Amino acid sequence: WLKLLHAPSISSPEPFLRLAAMGCGGSREATPQEQQEICKVMAKEMMILCVDPALDKPEKIQISAPPDFGRIKERAADLRKRANDASTPRASADGGGVLGAVKTGVSSVANLAGQGVAAMFATMADTLDAAIAKVEGPFSTIASDVVAEKKEEIADVLCSYIITTEVPDAVAMCRGGGGKISEFLISQSAEKIAAEMRPKVEEALQRHGGLKAWNAAIENFNAACIKVPHLSAGIKLDITQYICQETVRAIGNRVAEEEAAVKQSPEGKAKLCPQVFAKVFRGKELTHKDYKTIQNNISAK
Repeated sequence: WLKLLHAPSISSPEPFLRLAAMGCGGSREATPQEQQEICKVMAKEMMILCVDPALDKPEKIQISAPPDFGRIKERAADLRKRANDASTPRASADGGGVLGAVKTGVSSVANLAGQGVAAMFATMADTLDAAIAKVEGPFSTIASDVVAEKKEEIADVLCSYIITTEVPDAVAMCRGGGGKISEFLISQSAEKIAAEMRPKVEEALQRHGGLKAWNAAIENFNAACIKVPHLSAGIKLDITQYICQETVRAIGNRVAEEEAAVKQSPEGKAKLCPQVFAKVFRGKELTHKDYKTIQNNISAK
């Protein structure tokens, strides 16, 4: 081809320069659209690859109690303070004589009433404190326990969602570091994934001590709100939905960790088109041949 390049009959060397750049049997650079298609497929391959390792360590998947849990703690402390205030004896300004005796009697009655109110507030505070103590331990493991028990079902939900979801600007997600793909496909879609996951895990959640403890705490809190209406409004929360959404977000964080690790060393990791996979996440040039390889593998499946 070098002889042809310098032959006098050739009006322009550009076609041969392109051939030289590709090398013998080479392939042109993939078009922007082809690169997007390659990266869409490889982004999903990355996610499928990372789901199982993320779920294999359920102890790392933890969630916090809902923000409303702070309200329960605050209300218990407030009731405790009210109990102490109500139990403080009132001083009597008797002034002597019959009038003083009457005032002393009134003060005594008020103190007796205060003791009754104090006892009511203290009982309510004790009930809430006991409920709080029962929530904190079990709730801290509710996500990891459910993931350990329902790993296969959760993995199926995640993989089904990954496969059917569009990946916009896939090149930027694949070529960027960290867990960008996971953040988009899982963490930002937690509500949708949680809705799919809920029927698969709800029975396990209902059996868990953390959920039972939460329900008991809410029942006691709302009962206290009825007895002392001006203290606070009751709590209405779909706790199962909350747990599912927060668990999906926690899983997304774990998948992102796995994604970041694979991006550091992508060779030999993928089952689908491993060489193209490595090129994508190494930031190497993608070719039309890579695009055809992807398309052929998809067609074969």
